[in-house]
Amino acid sequence: MKMNLRQFEVFRAVMLTVSISGASKLLFVSQPAISRLMAHTEQRLGLTLFVRTKGRLHPTPEARRLLGEVNAVYEGVERVNGVAEDLVANRTGSVRISCSPNMG
Repeated sequence: MKMNLRQFEVFRAVMLTVSISGASKLLFVSQPAISRLMAHTEQRLGLTLFVRTKGRLHPTPEARRLLGEVNAVYEGVERVNGVAEDLVANRTGSVRISCSPNMG
């Protein structure tokens, strides 16, 4: 019933591109790998995330709701990456400035 981070990544890619082929290009993996992972994700969750009609994917309301939560995870990951970059570039810390009341 749980999703792992790879499933979040693939689900988000499919939602952004609205296609298996677009997601495969975005993530640099094969289309069958994306299809298998999405089928496994739907089975594991017990939800239908996409309705397939005439070779097109249409997100279900459940998929749209889930996307909001997955995007929140991605925002958290971006914040962590930003902190890591700041640490590497030594851009962290605080600056305190003080002056006399006359100068203030």
